[in-house]
Amino acid sequence: MKKSHIASLQFVVNSCFVKMFNIRSKVVVEECQRYFNFDSVSDIIAKRTHKFLTSFDNSDSLLRSVHGLGYFVS
Repeated sequence: MKKSHIASLQFVVNSCFVKMFNIRSKVVVEECQRYFNFDSVSDIIAKRTHKFLTSFDNSDSLLRSVHGLGYFVS
């Protein structure tokens, strides 16, 4: 995902916190997000990407083992 897309999504999240808590300070918004254990958009994307790639790697390994395929080392 492009950095500009991530920044746009984070802006939406920050705007929600601004409206919910009637605050304007970016520092206070970030503190509220930490207090409520709300990850940043970039952290969420990184976690989901890692989870997908791990799952993909595991399914690929499972597929190779089911079909008797393996890595051939020369």
